[in-house]
Amino acid sequence: MESYSSAGSVSEEAIMAIRTVVSLGLEKCMAEKYRSKLRDAERAALRACVWVALGLAGLMLAMFLMASLGLWYGGQLLADSTEEAMKLLTAPINLADPTTWPKPQFTGGTAITVFFVILIGAFSLGQIIPNITALLKANTAAMDLESVIQRRSAIDPLASGGLTDVKLDGDIEFKNVSFAYPTRPERHIFKNLNLRIPAGKCVALVGGSGCGKSTILQLLQRVYDCEKGSVTIGGVPIENINVRTLRRQMGVVSQEPRLFSATVKQNIELGSPTPVTMEQVIEAAKQANADGFITRFPDGYDTDCGAYGGQLSGGQKQRIAIARALIRRPNILIFDEATSALDTQSERVVQEALDSLVKTTKATTLIVAHRLSTIQNADLIVVLEPSATHGATVVQQGTHEQLMRDTKGLYYHMVASQIVPKIDGDDDDSAVQETIPAPHEPEPADGAAVPTLQERRMSTDFV
Repeated sequence: MESYSSAGSVSEEAIMAIRTVVSLGLEKCMAEKYRSKLRDAERAALRACVWVALGLAGLMLAMFLMASLGLWYGGQLLADSTEEAMKLLTAPINLADPTTWPKPQFTGGTAITVFFVILIGAFSLGQIIPNITALLKANTAAMDLESVIQRRSAIDPLASGGLTDVKLDGDIEFKNVSFAYPTRPERHIFKNLNLRIPAGKCVALVGGSGCGKSTILQLLQRVYDCEKGSVTIGGVPIENINVRTLRRQMGVVSQEPRLFSATVKQNIELGSPTPVTMEQVIEAAKQANADGFITRFPDGYDTDCGAYGGQLSGGQKQRIAIARALIRRPNILIFDEATSALDTQSERVVQEALDSLVKTTKATTLIVAHRLSTIQNADLIVVLEPSATHGATVVQQGTHEQLMRDTKGLYYHMVASQIVPKIDGDDDDSAVQETIPAPHEPEPADGAAVPTLQERRMSTDFV
């Protein structure tokens, strides 16, 4: 069963990434990987076939032995009956003496009947063996399924316990939080992390890869629970809040949002835990800057998105996902790399929708971004720095302007490393370029060459 499961995972992975497989010429590699996963199953099947063959041979042997025995014994009975019948022809019959009455004789028809009864009975027993094999396989699968059913989730989204009448409109605080993923318990992402996110503000989380930006969002959604410390909203620990209540008041837009095989209207409606009107759907789409392109579709809001939203472009899917998050009127909005997978033009359109949304919404907004040009308007920027020994820590906090004044700070060097020279009137990074103050160049001491700003930018480890 495990071999078939592993092989199925390989085939699914290859099919889902078929374009990548073809572009890299990995067809033979994936086919060989699939075959290698099936070899264990093949060896197990061959061993099973040997035992099945032996069992079938034994069954056929027993069946023919019983048939032979039946024929021999039937012949003996038939011969004895013939001898008895000959005696009856000469023996007198006394009606008063039952012992002299004729006895039922064993005939050839009876012998044939008994023979076929034995033969069909043995054949029927042979039909049980495949069913027993199927039953054993079903029992193995049922045991695996039963273990999944009986497993108790540490965070049950269907549990009825916890606070259900709480409103998530207060400050979010991480107090002395320590956390490591269950699959890598030896590597702590955080050790004694402290972070306060003001209510109703737009807060951006930035930092190098592996600094725990997305982990903070997962802890806030209770995808995981922290090992030590606490996460509170308005002073209430999130462990005390009903999981469904907690998540219903959050709107999440991920890097690669998944749309369902349904219409645009139905996909947006899925974001609301309660029934919504068409007017509310349109209003959410307008807030997400999606109403314009939706109304240009021939079927408008009844346009089918296709499997995984395959009929739409990346920017269109992202804006529909934003509308889906907004229609639930969340108190906390989460954007996890919402524009990083888009091209420049789509990113600009989605970013305009986000900027407009941040200005108009009263929700607490959390943004994780690698492209720092997208979070300049945030009320607070939190800079995280990873550490293999002490876990990620907050090294800087402030607005974009405040952080850019510190030319030795991590944020300044991260922004500087993302600047590209303007070519042919390209002004994509002009907003960032204008915010970088020209640092004071010290005089060289003892004739030593002072590295230029460009050289310092190139020496940074952050991308």
